[in-house]
Amino acid sequence: MDPPDRLLRLAADMGCLFAIDSDAHAPGQLAWLANGTARAVELGISPDRVINTRSADEMRREGREGRDRGGAVGDSANSHGEG
Repeated sequence: MDPPDRLLRLAADMGCLFAIDSDAHAPGQLAWLANGTARAVELGISPDRVINTRSADEMRREGREGRDRGGAVGDSANSHGEG
């Protein structure tokens, strides 16, 4: 699987955000999205850590907030005044 579970666990432990997609290269592969969501569940990655569960308004708001504090969308280090 791409990426390996050990790297996903490391990223989750470090507080990273995730985007889940199918990585499809053909229409028949679009159903692969379920593989990514199943892996997130297995690894305990909650929906609030998956950016593509958010609405467009939420993403715009987070983008503005991140830009205002000099960080990236969902950058937890900068949202706490660190980094």
